[in-house]
Amino acid sequence: MRFLYKRPVARALSVLTGIYVIYYIYWRAAYTLNAGAPVFSAILLAAEISGVAGFLLFSFLTWNHGKAKKHAPVKNAQADVFVLVCGESVPALEATLIGCAHLRGRHTVYVADATRRPEIEDLAQRMGCRYVAVETGGHLKAACVNEALKVSAGEYIAVLDGDMVPQPDMLEKTLGFFIDEKTAAVQLPQEFYNLDSMQHGAGRENSYWHEQQLFQHVLQPGRDGLGSAIWCGSPSVIRRSALESIGGVATDSVTEDFLTSLRLNSKGWKIRFLDEALAFGTAPQSYRAFSAQRLRWARGAMKILKSRDNPLIVRGLTLRQRLSYFAAAVSYFGAFRRLIYYLTPAAAIFTGIPPVDTAAGADLLSRLLLYLLLMTLSFTASGRGRFQLFSAEKYGALKMTPFIKAVLSPFSAENGAGSETAANPEETKKKDLRGLMPLIAVLAAVTASFVYGLIDLIIAPAAGSFAFFAALVWSAFNFTVIVFALREVQKRRYSRKDFRFPVEVYAHITDRYGNRYETRIEDISRGGMSIILDRPKKQVYWNDDIAAPENAVYAKYADRDGEVYRLSEVASLNRVAIKSIVFRERALLDGADISLCLPGGAVSVIGKVAYDRDIGKGKRKIGFKFISLNSESKTRLLNFLYATAPRRLYEQGLLTPNGIAEKKRRFVLRTKSA
Repeated sequence: MRFLYKRPVARALSVLTGIYVIYYIYWRAAYTLNAGAPVFSAILLAAEISGVAGFLLFSFLTWNHGKAKKHAPVKNAQADVFVLVCGESVPALEATLIGCAHLRGRHTVYVADATRRPEIEDLAQRMGCRYVAVETGGHLKAACVNEALKVSAGEYIAVLDGDMVPQPDMLEKTLGFFIDEKTAAVQLPQEFYNLDSMQHGAGRENSYWHEQQLFQHVLQPGRDGLGSAIWCGSPSVIRRSALESIGGVATDSVTEDFLTSLRLNSKGWKIRFLDEALAFGTAPQSYRAFSAQRLRWARGAMKILKSRDNPLIVRGLTLRQRLSYFAAAVSYFGAFRRLIYYLTPAAAIFTGIPPVDTAAGADLLSRLLLYLLLMTLSFTASGRGRFQLFSAEKYGALKMTPFIKAVLSPFSAENGAGSETAANPEETKKKDLRGLMPLIAVLAAVTASFVYGLIDLIIAPAAGSFAFFAALVWSAFNFTVIVFALREVQKRRYSRKDFRFPVEVYAHITDRYGNRYETRIEDISRGGMSIILDRPKKQVYWNDDIAAPENAVYAKYADRDGEVYRLSEVASLNRVAIKSIVFRERALLDGADISLCLPGGAVSVIGKVAYDRDIGKGKRKIGFKFISLNSESKTRLLNFLYATAPRRLYEQGLLTPNGIAEKKRRFVLRTKSA
């Protein structure tokens, strides 16, 4: 399918599909409306017209898709770095500040804290950063940037969320764009290291595909070709004089980045997009955080459409820029189209009234199938491998509720208080379930209609018409999409505190009894790691030198080779042998010295076994919790986890052309000695 991604092929498909879908809509309006149910029929047709308009706007935005010309790295780069804290955790911020410390070039780091927490100030001072306490007035990120502008002087400013860890060459690779004096900002794609987040597809922990990739790697490069790339705040580099020319970051919208971009373009400034991952952050971990973020985006767009900043009327924009911003703002109305598509077949089954003229039957089916085929091929081609049909349907279902809520109530009390980011999204499943209730209600209606239709078909099979069968198939598809969408939420982990990076590095482990192990780590986080070891033999013989209390639940025993074990359960015990035992851990349970073979040398930690699981084939997986780590080792470990590992994983084999990681492929450091 790669040949579809070539620009001439994608453009040809867009033109062909555009011509056909316009014809299809004309034919639908002229020959297939049900005169007996004009309102019902018109609602479905309006949804289809909306879909065609969305396709045409998508084709417009991706027509000039291409990567921006890169500039030679700027040596001795100089810039200020604004780290915006709007609720992120201290550990997440610590990782970001360690990443900032490793940025190449001269830079001063300002920690702009909208939460005004003492622990944030202490961390900033300990890391050699300048702390800025921010009075937000409800504007959070915008207030953070504007306040930091007052106490800094650099012309170029790198903007990072509190959980967005920069790569060392971020400044070198972005400052070259500012040779053009009209360049206001260089925006980078938002990529994420927590691959088990809500927006990462199918919960695959080694998958870099996520729900925002179409925007980040297709629409943004396309918008760059139209002169309308959106400044998303983090991660980016922006020119101070450009911000000052528009009075700073906009504070009259909860989507301050979108409105600021619009105002910069209307003043003649350029925003460039560099499609290279030079920073990695955290994506929403729970559905509640995911939907709150989308709700805020949609409400901001609704407010802009009703203001004097509406891209259709604001002065200073080119026609291409107006259409680009308008397309982004009205995209949230697509949620109503999705709701109509879910409920139309259900209504047709329950009422027995079709939304189309049944006389059109075979003609409608043939034209509809061609319509769907061309639309799918065109979206796939223009999506350059980032568009996945079924994933788009699933996430469309999950975003439907917040988008409709935003359109219907753009000025409610929540308008200015939406979730800024999902920096700490340890939400409970109960709260997620509450947010999913509207979608569950739709699923109930779809399910009831499908069951009702099947029963009706069984009772009177001869009465089934073409329209009835079509409605049943449509309901079955809707049911499948919604069920799998809900499954995306249900399968998420809520107990993990830190993401476990799927990397394999070598480690030397020494337990408290002098036993040494050289092994590869399966995954690792800032708080622990897991390894795979051979499972010991099940027959362990008694050693008279080790005392065992009567009726012992936990006791230490040694085998014939002197290996020491700690047993959790003993089925039978005598002076000769221990039989039918269940192993828990070896002596590793009491703690172990661990030497991690990382780039630049060994990192020493002390760990304790947290779990020991039999995984079959004579193997067991042992999880360690780090219980002691000095300051230098901690800094090197965090820099490896949040700066080195994400980029290596992203660039060296995990990301395939369609964004899906190949099974069991991991980033491996071939360093054995420390």
